[in-house]
Amino acid sequence: MLPHLNALDLFANPPRVAVPVHYVFGQNDALNPPDLVNRLPAAIGAPATTVTLVPDGGHMVHFDHSDVVRSVLVKA
Repeated sequence: MLPHLNALDLFANPPRVAVPVHYVFGQNDALNPPDLVNRLPAAIGAPATTVTLVPDGGHMVHFDHSDVVRSVLVKA
């Protein structure tokens, strides 16, 4: 990774949104590990949030497991 990305803190100034947010991440995502992903819902001010961690999914879970991502969107 680029060195300046190590200093990036996405929790320093989190967004506040007025719509539900659905996070879908791969459980094996090296850039967004599960401990970081699980902190996201509390960090933003959304009226509702869900987090789906896809087993065997990586950083490109929307390509590798598009059926799972699609199922989350259909339920929304």
